[in-house]
Amino acid sequence: MPFVTTISYIAREFVTSFLAGYLFLPVYVIILFIIKKHYEKYKGFQADIAERIRKPIKELLKEAVFYGLVSGFAGSIGAVHAGVAMSSQVPLYLFVIMVGLSIINVRFMCISYAAGILILSKFLLGMPDLDSTQLLIIIGIVHAAESMLIFFNGAKDSIPVYIRHKENITGAFLMQKYWPLPIVFLSFIPEAGGGGLERLAVFDWWPAFKPEILGAGALALAMNSIIAVSGYSGIAITRQPERKAREMACQTFLYSLAMLAIGILSARIYAFKVIGAVFAIAAHEAMMLYNYYKEKHGEPLFVSVRRGIRVFDVLEGSHAEKMGIKRGDIILSINGRDVQTEDGMDHVLSNFPTFLWINVLGADGTTRVCELKCYPFGARELGILIVPREREVTYNIDHLENFAILRNLVARFKNG
Repeated sequence: MPFVTTISYIAREFVTSFLAGYLFLPVYVIILFIIKKHYEKYKGFQADIAERIRKPIKELLKEAVFYGLVSGFAGSIGAVHAGVAMSSQVPLYLFVIMVGLSIINVRFMCISYAAGILILSKFLLGMPDLDSTQLLIIIGIVHAAESMLIFFNGAKDSIPVYIRHKENITGAFLMQKYWPLPIVFLSFIPEAGGGGLERLAVFDWWPAFKPEILGAGALALAMNSIIAVSGYSGIAITRQPERKAREMACQTFLYSLAMLAIGILSARIYAFKVIGAVFAIAAHEAMMLYNYYKEKHGEPLFVSVRRGIRVFDVLEGSHAEKMGIKRGDIILSINGRDVQTEDGMDHVLSNFPTFLWINVLGADGTTRVCELKCYPFGARELGILIVPREREVTYNIDHLENFAILRNLVARFKNG
């Protein structure tokens, strides 16, 4: 199919699904509502721990919708151009499973779990009309898009928190992102009925991945849409959030390639349908457990120091950001006066100095001087969070535990 034709059909299906889809739009709204409720708890927790508000929930939802649409459109091009054709009942089955899983934990709303369960149910319960190969391909396509989202967007709006790690107080960043991805795919219908792709010829080689229930009369093509929820959650203790997001993006991309390869093999070797379903769930969980293990048993990055104060996070637009102070830096002195605590730092700034020079020890071990003119009003605060010593910490673990998405993760760090 010509590339331009593919794009035009997908764009039309996007518009039709949102404006006239009797099932698509309600499902999309319900998924957005689940994400919104999660972000509301997330935002309240962020304000409590970090004592600041970043983006409002409306902005977070706008970003989720925008990036989800862009990524979903790109994924749809791959799905349609490759010729992934599924039965029309699949979106409803997946939606029911995803909602059920979200009640347990929002993280499980990922299509890997829903599609894996759906495929396995065919073999365990003998359910008809399930398209195993096509679902495996869709998992691969969605996670290829997800890897790009994590790479460019995964570290944004991460929440700084204080936790107990190896009997010490350390800073950590909670990273939570969810995107609803509308994916357009081909669907066989019994007879032509107008719209979409039904007038296109069906060849032996295209669509490449046909449903197993394809009968002799099902030779007409139409377009259908599915909403895949792409999500990313984690905690950064031993690495900067940006580095962790990049590493997780690479792992997710490799996972997507593996799913695509298994999906292609399953079209030729029946056993790979079951293998793919098990791998979709097990490998996804393995990625999460591996990163959890790496963070728990590695050396924490944001710990207190004997001399100076460790910078935990830098507020956007603050004096510290303008001076080039970064996460992990150690502030040794301000305007020639040594500082050891947050109170000491506040005392130095209590006179609203109009010029600041700060001796900083970087994470690479080099010392530098950061300067800033603050005319005419002076500087009362730098706009940073620091890593406190244990006696200065006010624990907010109870707030963490009230998060369904974070409960197990935080409990492990609290008790481990």
